[in-house]
Amino acid sequence: MNGERMAERATEAGQGLQVLLIEHDAEEARRIAQQLSATQGLVSRVSIAHNLVEARSALRRATLDVCLLDLGVADAQDLCTISSGGVDAQPVPIIALSHRQSDRAAAATACRDAQNCIKVSRIEPRSLARSLRCAVEWIHALREAREAVRSRDLLLGTVAHDLRDPLNTILMSVQLLLDDRLPEEKKQQQLQIINRSVARMNRLVEDLLDVSRIRSGRMNLRLERQDPWLLVSEAAELHATCAAAHSIRLETRRAGQSRPILADRDRLMQVLSNLIGNSIKFTPPGGTVELRVESVGESVKFSVRDTGSGIAPDEIDHLFEPFWRGRSAGKDGAGLGLPIAREIVEAHGGRIWPQSVPGVGTTISFTIPVAPVERAIQPERRSA
Repeated sequence: MNGERMAERATEAGQGLQVLLIEHDAEEARRIAQQLSATQGLVSRVSIAHNLVEARSALRRATLDVCLLDLGVADAQDLCTISSGGVDAQPVPIIALSHRQSDRAAAATACRDAQNCIKVSRIEPRSLARSLRCAVEWIHALREAREAVRSRDLLLGTVAHDLRDPLNTILMSVQLLLDDRLPEEKKQQQLQIINRSVARMNRLVEDLLDVSRIRSGRMNLRLERQDPWLLVSEAAELHATCAAAHSIRLETRRAGQSRPILADRDRLMQVLSNLIGNSIKFTPPGGTVELRVESVGESVKFSVRDTGSGIAPDEIDHLFEPFWRGRSAGKDGAGLGLPIAREIVEAHGGRIWPQSVPGVGTTISFTIPVAPVERAIQPERRSA
């Protein structure tokens, strides 16, 4: 979202921009504040400071969106790199105010981080609104860049951590296999361990590739008419052996006749497999995992319910965040399965949501719109 859209959305929500005006002349400050208030609802609140001490006090008290800085204020350059709301808060865009022509030339050195410099005598609502939007757009781009760097560092750290364990496991197994005295039965066990470790690494790589495709808009869907009940039945069949190995009952249930959906079969199977796999992992032996499908209006609702440990209320809002893993998740997986599932569901025009009661179980449901009704082709009529 660009700065103009961001500012417009804040205005529509009745919030507007929070502006700090640092102006040494009291009369000029009142005039500029009036001009700011006339920017068609773009600005909701203006705080005024006449010196460095008052400015720093205002910055500590409030979260601000934009700062207008009079270059005539003593030590103005000390305020040119500021943040709102504390040390860890986001930087605040600055618009420099010049009273003299010479201030505009000095702005480059005295206030290098200012996004714009406007002459005080020429200030009017339209130019102010334009400068405010440009400043907000600039700072939004900066924040996006910093978030991209943070996401990259998080990704690299996660990949390094999650690949290290299976690599170490493979290394130890290979060292054991190099021992000629190892019995054949033990060799087969080590080969199975290597096979599982490679599969885990491949799963992580595929998840990372999916994240890359999603972020670049290259996740293409092959939409075809699908029978929801057949999808659920096949997903259950694929996980039957795994569920049995964990002494878990895997059940399917259909509420009425569901209409066909228009979907990418492989991608929906990926979503169902992720949800079923998670449910099996967090359900104790003797528990149940139920797959349910039903029609809800113009959508088909899929649900995967388990009788597992449930999700704590303070964790459920983070469930679809990339790389997030709850306290009970352990080390298995990179925390990408559910975020990818959400992107796939939303790419189909549906939505996905969790419901959970700690100690009782969790249900994750998602909807997919039904396919349009196919119209029969009428035979061409020929005139006699």
